[in-house]
This record gives sequence, C-alpha cells and structure tokens, in this order.
Amino acid sequence: MANATAQISEIDAIFSEVDALDALDELDFETEESAPVVEEEEILEAAQEELTAEEIAEAEEVTEEAESEVEVSIDEVEKELKTAEREARLEQATLSEEEAEATKMSIGKEATKKLTKRPSVAANASKEAINVADVLDAKVAASDAHWGFIAGEEAEATKARILSACDTIPKKTREKVVNLMDWWVRGHSLSVYTSIAFSLLVEEGVISSASLRNRYLSNPGKSYTMGTANAQTGQVMKLLTVFGMIDSDGEVVSDHPMIERFIDLKKAA
Repeated sequence: MANATAQISEIDAIFSEVDALDALDELDFETEESAPVVEEEEILEAAQEELTAEEIAEAEEVTEEAESEVEVSIDEVEKELKTAEREARLEQATLSEEEAEATKMSIGKEATKKLTKRPSVAANASKEAINVADVLDAKVAASDAHWGFIAGEEAEATKARILSACDTIPKKTREKVVNLMDWWVRGHSLSVYTSIAFSLLVEEGVISSASLRNRYLSNPGKSYTMGTANAQTGQVMKLLTVFGMIDSDGEVVSDHPMIERFIDLKKAA
C-alpha cells in the first residue's frame, strides 16, 4: 500500500513538471508574438531615413542662416559704400579748399590775379555767341543793297530788324543767319538743313514745324535722328520767319528773292 502511494506521488510530480514546461512554452510564445522580429535590413533603412531627414533639416537651417548672413552682408556693404562716398566727398571738398588756400599763399599776388581773371561759364557762353553784324561786315561784306529782299520794306529797315532779332536768338540760329547771307551775297554753299527747308517750301508751298521735322527724319539720301530733327526744326523755322520767307500760317511768301534764287539754282544744277 505504501508503495502504491509513493508511485502515485511520483506520477503527480512528473505531471506537475510537464505542466510547468507547458506554461513556460506558452509564455515564450506570447513574448515572441508581442515583439515581432525586425530584420536587420529594415533597421538599417529606418536608421538611414532618419539620418537623411536630420541631415536635410540641418542643411536647410544652414542655408537659411547663410542667406540671412548674405542679406546682412549686402546691407552692410551698401551702408559702408555710402558712408565712404560721403566721407570721400567731404575729404575732397576739404582738400580742395586747403589746396586753393595753399596755392594762394605760395604763389602770391600774381596767382591770385590769375585766379580772379578766370572767365565764368556764362562769360564764355556769351563770347561763343557770334555778333552777326560784325561777322557780316567783316567777312560777308553785305552792302545795304543786299538787304533789299523784302517787298514793301526798305533795305535799311530790313537789315536793322534782322540784326536786332539776332541779338536774342540762339548761337546756332545766328550761324544760320550768317550762312544764309553768305549764300545770298557771295554764293557760298547753303546749309543742308536750310536747303531741305527751301525744298519743302517749293514743293508744298507751306511749311510747319511738324512737316519740316518729318522731312528731316525721312530725308532721302540721309535721314536724321529725332534729336537733330528737333533742334534743326526750331532753328530753321526761326530763320524763315526772321527773313520773311513765310507768313504767320507757314505759307511761302510769293516772289521772295531768296526762294526765287534757290529755284533758279536747282534748275541750273
């Protein structure tokens, strides 16, 4: 009886060990289910993607910082340039005054006189504008008879009126007056711009600033720029008016001796 009891106890112990092993197996299996196996390649790819993302973020931060630094640098350079330019101007002005004063002290009264006698820009400009009356008398040698080309007006009156108008017209227009009288008196070449205006007058019988400007711009053989056309139009229209070749409407004055001379020369050419 005792042996039977011992055998039963041993059998119970064996079953207990088996149950313990089964429980252990179940525990290991649940552990594997809760933590699935991650292959080594997947781990490496995930790490690489994470690293790449971090590198991109860092690169973007560096780029933004660099751009910010460039903008700041440009602003600083511009400020420095402006400051340097102002300082240079001030320094130049200061040096100029000091040099002028030093020159006066070293050279003395003679140098001061020379500096005082320097002509101003306005004085130079007035000297450049020719005296039409003097030039006509000295070089063209126009007699009173040469001024008798206005019907119903005495030659002396025409001369006085035109020379008086020359006192207020620009330098280039004065030169055209001399050129026209030189052509009229001595037969020298007529200004090409005046000649174009005469041709337009002969063709159309009337002239205006717009029509003359367009003729200069589209002149056969040689067209002129807008700047030249504008400048010459103003000068020549004034010339035609002063010499009485056109009336207030721009129509040619019939039988004007200068226009008649021009026509004759064209026919003879």
